[in-house]
Amino acid sequence: MLTCQIGIWVFHWLLDLRTAVPESIISARTFPKVFAWIARFNAALDKAKRSQPRAVRVKGQEVAEYMKTARFAEAVGEVDANDPLGLLAGDVVDLFPIDSGFNNKDRGKLLSLTPSEVVISKTMKSGEEIRVHAQRWGFRIQKVTNGDAKL
Repeated sequence: MLTCQIGIWVFHWLLDLRTAVPESIISARTFPKVFAWIARFNAALDKAKRSQPRAVRVKGQEVAEYMKTARFAEAVGEVDANDPLGLLAGDVVDLFPIDSGFNNKDRGKLLSLTPSEVVISKTMKSGEEIRVHAQRWGFRIQKVTNGDAKL
């Protein structure tokens, strides 16, 4: 199914651009099996969406209150000694996405740095520790210089 998910976006994109390709070139008439596959995929996707539970909306304050009492799911990880950033466990770093939202940086102590994930420890205004997890792809990790290292 994953291959179908990866391949279908091209067809959805092309069909959403109604004037991109004339119907005489690409249509259900010219490619009936492809369009039948798209219809089956869309029907299966709609069925899967309907079978999922509804998302529960929570406010930021509710999440913060929950996080104050939540336990950590894992012990502190490890910092890869061969990572090209040369960071050490406990270094104060800024963590932020590189595509959008990069003006809002999370600052914290580095707990874990692997090829696939970074984890930092932050202190909430109320004093509780939280851990922020981010994937390595699409995020920047910058060591904070001594003058700016205050958490």
